[in-house]
Amino acid sequence: MIPLFSPLRQNEPYFAEFQRQFEQVLRSGHYILGPQVTSFETSLAESLGYRFAVGCSSGTEALILSLKALGLSPGAQVLTPAYSFVASASSILWAGLRPVLVDVCPETGCVTAERVEAAITPATEAVIAVDLYGRQNDLAAIRELCRRRSLRLIEDGAQSIGVPNAGAELYTLSFYPTKNIGAVGDAGAILTDDETLAGTLTHLTQHGATARDQFERVGTNGRLDTLQAALLGLKIPHVHTWSEDRRRLAHRYREALAPLEAQGKLKLPPLSHSESENVWSLFTLRIPENRNGLMEALQGRGVGCGIYYLKSLNQQAALHPHLNGGKFPNAERLSQTVLSIPIYPELAPVEQQKVVDSLMECLSGSI
Repeated sequence: MIPLFSPLRQNEPYFAEFQRQFEQVLRSGHYILGPQVTSFETSLAESLGYRFAVGCSSGTEALILSLKALGLSPGAQVLTPAYSFVASASSILWAGLRPVLVDVCPETGCVTAERVEAAITPATEAVIAVDLYGRQNDLAAIRELCRRRSLRLIEDGAQSIGVPNAGAELYTLSFYPTKNIGAVGDAGAILTDDETLAGTLTHLTQHGATARDQFERVGTNGRLDTLQAALLGLKIPHVHTWSEDRRRLAHRYREALAPLEAQGKLKLPPLSHSESENVWSLFTLRIPENRNGLMEALQGRGVGCGIYYLKSLNQQAALHPHLNGGKFPNAERLSQTVLSIPIYPELAPVEQQKVVDSLMECLSGSI
C-alpha cells in the first residue's frame, strides 16, 4: 500500500540523532522547556521570516491562545471558513467567543475578502483565515480589509508551514505527525512580529505566569513538550527544501492527470498566484461523480487516499447550538467531491506513477 501520509518515512533519517537527544534530555533531569524549546523557537522564527515564535502543545491550542492573546470582547464574533477542520471553529468557542461561518471559494476552498466582508456585523472583532491544503489565503486583500474595518487577523497555517509571512498579526502552526513538518505526538506554535503579543503568548502557555508564583492573567498549561522540540529542531532546517519537493510532485501530478481533467473526470487543484504560496500539504482532486467509489477502487489497488473533510462545519452536530444557520453551498459541495492522494517528499517516482496509473484505470472504465 502506498500510504496517503508517511510520518515514518519522514522520521527514519533522524532516529539516531533523536535517540541521542532523547538520552541527553533524560540525563539532564530537566523535562519542561529548556534549551531545546528555546533553540527550536529561534530556528522556527528565522526560517519562516518572523521576529518571534512561541511553541505550544498543539495546533488547536495555538488557535485558542492566539484568540486569548488578542484580548477580544467576551462573546465577540470571529469569522472562520465553513470548510476546515473542526478546530477552526471549536477553538473560538473555547476562547469564549462566537464562531460565524463564511462560505468558501468553490475553487480554492479558502475564504475571500469579499465573502469575509459580507459576513461582518457590528459584533465581529476578528477573522481566522485558513490555508486549506497548504494553499495560502489571499492574505493581502483580507489583511487590508481587516485594517479598514478594525478587525484582528489570525492566519491558521496548520497545513501551510513554509508559506511567506503575509502580515497577519498571528500565524498558527500544527506539528501533528502527518503535517509537512511532523512531531511524534502533538505540538504547535504561534508566530508573530509583535513583541507584546509574543510576550503575552509566552505567559499564557505557562498558566499566565510573568515570574515565579506571579500570575497576572489566567493562562493554561500549553507549553511545547521538550522532546517534541528536540525532534522538530532537527527538521526545521529542511522546511523549504521539502516544500520544493512537494511542488515538484504537484507539478508532475498536474501534467500527468491533465487528460483526465480535459475529459471532465476530475478537477485538479488550482495554482496559486505564486509557487511560494502553496506548500501542498495535500494534493486534493475534485471528483464530480462517484467519489466514494473511486476511493474504494484506489484503495483496492494499493493507493492510499482520503477525504478532507467529510462534512462542512455547518454540518457538524457539535457546532449546531453555536451557529445562526446560514447557507454554505460551496463548502457542502466540496465535502461531497474532494479526494486527496499521496504527496510527500519521500514518495518515490515509481509510487507516484502507480497513483497516476491507478487513477487512469479507474476513471477510464466503470468503477
